[in-house]
Amino acid sequence: MIENYEDLNRDQTVDAVAQFNGKRLDAFIEYEREHKDRTTVIEPLERQLLDVRPADGRQAVAGVWWDDPTNPQTVRRTRRVEQAIDTGELEVIR
Repeated sequence: MIENYEDLNRDQTVDAVAQFNGKRLDAFIEYEREHKDRTTVIEPLERQLLDVRPADGRQAVAGVWWDDPTNPQTVRRTRRVEQAIDTGELEVIR
């Protein structure tokens, strides 16, 4: 999942996943739980994730594409996602 994962400390691990999208970050969190299970890695990364869906059924909102807008997707918190939540374009499920 990450090169040299076993050798990385907390800060190096968090830096290594900084560019992961929501789905990949969610998968990494599960990987971390199964391998090192460091709460100092898992908890801050979990705070970056949201499950959202378009409030109006559109297929594209805040740079995220839905094949089925009725199904939530796991995304990272970004300025665009937060703005779409504030304007009511995205509905937070989790």
